[in-house]
Amino acid sequence: MPFNIDQFRANLINGGARANYYLVRGQFPGTGSGVVNAAASAAGAIFGGGGAAGAGIAAGVAGAAAIGGGNPNNQIQFLCKAASIPAVNLGEVTVPAPGGRVLKLAGDRTFDNWELTVYNDATFGLRNAFEKWSNLINDISNNIGPDSLDGYGQNWAVTQLARDGSEVKTYQFVGCWPTAIGAINLSFDQVTAIEEFTVSIAYQYYISEGVNQ
Repeated sequence: MPFNIDQFRANLINGGARANYYLVRGQFPGTGSGVVNAAASAAGAIFGGGGAAGAGIAAGVAGAAAIGGGNPNNQIQFLCKAASIPAVNLGEVTVPAPGGRVLKLAGDRTFDNWELTVYNDATFGLRNAFEKWSNLINDISNNIGPDSLDGYGQNWAVTQLARDGSEVKTYQFVGCWPTAIGAINLSFDQVTAIEEFTVSIAYQYYISEGVNQ
């Protein structure tokens, strides 16, 4: 079939999803409920989008004043430099069959850790929040922590946004907790760079909007 750019454009709906249009939301343990803004409000504040994302640029600016302010639940929406949409993994069970053939059956589902890269502000706000979360799970000095996942597990989410700031699809990660908080490299050579660190998040399963929600 001859290539036709108009047919290609028609199938790449809305110009395609952009990897830099996303929103990470989450609540750290012990910070109270209702602190995290809804994705639509946050998207409106960040992008000044219309429709469900917010009531225009003026509302976005007003919302931006409420978002952040050193609260890590809100800072994560702005300072998460990189995240990912989760992989979909199903195990494979192979059963030898007569004649040298192999029967392949679906095995168990597995979930890779969710990897984040976070900017470090000058107050170490998010760094401290993640370290406190880790310390809650297992205290650095006395090696104790809560018995139940309910004592430290949280629900976080990543949302793909359209260019106008509206939501496209959300993945919610259930029962999250940080398994590793990456090092921050210090060097005299880094004269124009903002510090950043990685966080590896374990979770029980995810809820995919439009699939198992």
